[in-house]
Amino acid sequence: MDDSLTNIGTVIQVEGDNAVVKLAPQEECKKCGAAILCKPNASADRTMKVKSKLATRIGNEVVISEPDNLLLKIYSMQYGVPFLGFVLGIFALYFLGLSTAPIPDEILMFCGGLLGLVSGGFISWIWAKRTAKNQSIYFEITKIIS
Repeated sequence: MDDSLTNIGTVIQVEGDNAVVKLAPQEECKKCGAAILCKPNASADRTMKVKSKLATRIGNEVVISEPDNLLLKIYSMQYGVPFLGFVLGIFALYFLGLSTAPIPDEILMFCGGLLGLVSGGFISWIWAKRTAKNQSIYFEITKIIS
């Protein structure tokens, strides 16, 4: 079984070794972790700039796929970085030894974890935005159907 993401689309523009592909709408798109990489244009069509090592032309129906590690990168971006921020926020306050009389230490460390979680989420958001701008490095045309 192939674990990579694949999708069928139509080439709408060719730019050297890259092509812009209009993706066929699928029900799985709503649940896909890589949905941040395919952007809808003004007419709500999902398009993606991909690498094209094959001789593609405008109008070709093609299969695009991604490397097997893309989902791991996206999931670590979405969940790993905020979780790491949460843990680091807790341990930072623990090792600093901050303590206040009216607030229990556990509550204070939890607040530090929440601050770390928000910081990690912000870092993930910036990382996702930058990744979405350069999606051609993640997907490529693997087959020309017609």
